[in-house]
Amino acid sequence: MAAILLLACLFCAGLSSCRNGGGARTKRKVQRQTDRIRQNTYILRQHVEHWAEQHGGLYPDEAMQLLAELDPADIPLNPLSEGPVQALWIDARQDEKPGNFCYIPVYDEDHASGYYLLGFGEEQAGSEDVDGNGEADGVMFVLQPEGAVQPSLGDVLSGKRGARPTLYKVLDSIAAELAIIGEHAADDDGKVYPENLAGEEPVLPLPANPYSGAAMRQVAVSDENRAGNFSYVPFRLHGLVRGYYLVGYGRPETAGLDVDGDGIADNAVRVLQAGPAEMPVLHVLLGQNDDGQSVDEPEDGTADGEPAAGVSGAG
Repeated sequence: MAAILLLACLFCAGLSSCRNGGGARTKRKVQRQTDRIRQNTYILRQHVEHWAEQHGGLYPDEAMQLLAELDPADIPLNPLSEGPVQALWIDARQDEKPGNFCYIPVYDEDHASGYYLLGFGEEQAGSEDVDGNGEADGVMFVLQPEGAVQPSLGDVLSGKRGARPTLYKVLDSIAAELAIIGEHAADDDGKVYPENLAGEEPVLPLPANPYSGAAMRQVAVSDENRAGNFSYVPFRLHGLVRGYYLVGYGRPETAGLDVDGDGIADNAVRVLQAGPAEMPVLHVLLGQNDDGQSVDEPEDGTADGEPAAGVSGAG
């Protein structure tokens, strides 16, 4: 009997040791994953800062603008799935978040001047409630530009501060109107857009300039009074306008993008585009004559009002 009891005690001790060892291994695995999530978040911040350096100091309006310009090899891998990290929003499903990230732009009056970068962990317990709904959001790491003074994350998420500028909303509304016009005038080869948006009888009602209060104007890139106004750059194909760029200009003190490729910032803060895949990049189209570019088989490759990726006039 004593021998049986001894064996039972030894078995229990061994089982307990295995359990403790398994728990320790699990903790080490979770810690390694957490360390990689932290590292990935810092790597993404480096990419965001580099993107801003290449775009006149403006930060991306959305994560996809950043990811679209990265070499696939430079996108960090999610330590849980071992696939490229994905950009999600705060209200994404909890089981989708671990190892991924959220990019939240912070705006001033005319452009994204800052951001918050959130890294999602595997453990929801102990994570932050960043949206203030009383529930943990799985956020393990929160980064922003070094030394930045910007509204709190809660105020940005609630829309109290740092919300999208009025200029952005106005440009989006113009792009939406152009999409309708293009659809109504479409032929067998695709949508047809207006030659211009100016003239005695404008093709659409223009909203108010968010800075002056007067009606917005279509201006040239070189116009000195372009703040709060826009440029409309049509792409002609076989004599018809099959695409366009819509450039919005911020306040005079905002350097903005170099859209014409002359090496000088043009005060542009937002560029939308629509048209076929063959449509040249903006600074090339600006440098062409009125005849535009001609190709044989256009393809509808760009959605109406889509933000133009990488518009800097440098490439």
